[in-house]
Order: sequence, then C-alpha cells, then structure tokens
Amino acid sequence: YWAARGAGPGFFGVITRFHLQLHPRPRFMGMAMATYPLRDLERVFRWAHAHGPSIPDSIELMLLVSRDNPGVRGPGITVLAPVFEDSYGAATKAASFMKQRPRGAGMSLPLVPMKLDWMYRGVMRHYPDEHRYAVDNMWTHAPIDALLPGIERIGSTLPPAPSHMLWMNWCPPKERPPMAFSLEDDTYIALYGVWKNAEDDAAIAGWAGEHMRALAHLGSGIQLADENLAQRPARFVADANLAQLDALRAAHDAAGRFHPWMGRP
Repeated sequence: YWAARGAGPGFFGVITRFHLQLHPRPRFMGMAMATYPLRDLERVFRWAHAHGPSIPDSIELMLLVSRDNPGVRGPGITVLAPVFEDSYGAATKAASFMKQRPRGAGMSLPLVPMKLDWMYRGVMRHYPDEHRYAVDNMWTHAPIDALLPGIERIGSTLPPAPSHMLWMNWCPPKERPPMAFSLEDDTYIALYGVWKNAEDDAAIAGWAGEHMRALAHLGSGIQLADENLAQRPARFVADANLAQLDALRAAHDAAGRFHPWMGRP
C-alpha cells in the first residue's frame, strides 16, 4: 500500500479493488474567472505568485496560458478560481483575493454558482479525445523573478490551441501520511502540447520538453501525472523513497514482470 500511493506507472502490482470513503458534498460550488492578453503576463503571474500561500484550501487557483481565452484576441491567460465551500458567504470570503487581481481583464466573471459537470466540461475542452499529446511538468519554489523569463518564452512560443501551459498555486501541507509520493512544492507548472494530425508532430511534440528542460535548474522535481520520462528523465520521488521502492520491487517482483518507469533520475 505504501508503494501504490505514489509509484505511478512504475508500480509493481495489479490493483483489483478500490474501497471509497465518501465525504459530504459542499453546499456551494462556484467559479470566479478572468482573462488577460499575453502582454499582461508578468502582472498576472506576479499577482498569483504573491497570493498563492494565503489562498484557502477550498480554492484551487489556476492560470492557463493558451491561444484560446474568452474575450481575448490571440494568446492570453485565463485565471480560474473554482470554489467549494459550505455557504455562499464562506465562498465569497474565500474568493475575495480575486478582487485584488490586476486591472485590464479582457473578460471577468464574478463568483457565481456553477455545477460540477459544467466545470468539468470547461476543463476538458483543453484535453480533447482523439488527439496527440506531448507533456511535461515541474515542481518549484523558485522566486517569480527567476521563473518569469522562462514563462514568457513559453507564452511567446505557444502552439495552436488546445496546447497550453498550466500554473497551479499548490502550497502543500507540511506533512503527508507515509507513502511513496514524496515530492511536491509551492508551485506546479505543466505544459501540454496537444494536436490532431501526425504531420504536426515535428512542430509540436518537442515543445513541452524543450521548455521544461530550460527551467529544470529552478525545479525541485516532477509529478508522476504529466511526466515526460521517456524524453526527459527527472526526479519524481525523494531519494530515500526511490531506494525503498527499489527494495520492495526486488522483494515482490523479483522476476521483473512489471515494467519500471520509462526513465530514472
């Protein structure tokens, strides 16, 4: 069980059954949102970086940089603040930081109730079926001044939509239960090259890895979700946890029936 939580595609076993624990559904689900042209990238990211540590756990602030943003012509940034709270009043208080966002938005949506399936449909238009994907990611706690030049290069080289960059103010808790998962940091950055036709492979397939490689010196590792281990091996668990995973693999899968990760740090 320790290894199953965080070993990702390198897990040396088969999961045959899940036991789910239910939690109360929040009484209020909603969303606040704003979009900006790419020229406002520095102002928007400085604001998000500054407010990240103080944002309540009931909100998952995300910045999405792409060529498809409502109310903006050309490349831009969409600021998304989904809120899950027990009342509209609590949600309004939690999302109050959005009032301090930079001025000049192309489109803005104040906090409004929103069904979960509406949120899901909005997100999934960036991850269509029957497309080709090349992705990469990083955890980081680097200062915003160090990150901005790389983020600006990403914005200026965006492939056509639905390719995009995702920034999440993660700010993890100080402690987690014992498990293989052991790397996370203040900020999560992921790049998604998404395209339809094989003839565009050469133009788009290397975009995510190229920019994550350039920012790797500012990262503390990667997440085993949008990894690119075949093209860019990177650190995905703490060193002690990787050693324990190797020992467990040797004990439970001595014959090597299960494939390990596609790349090792």
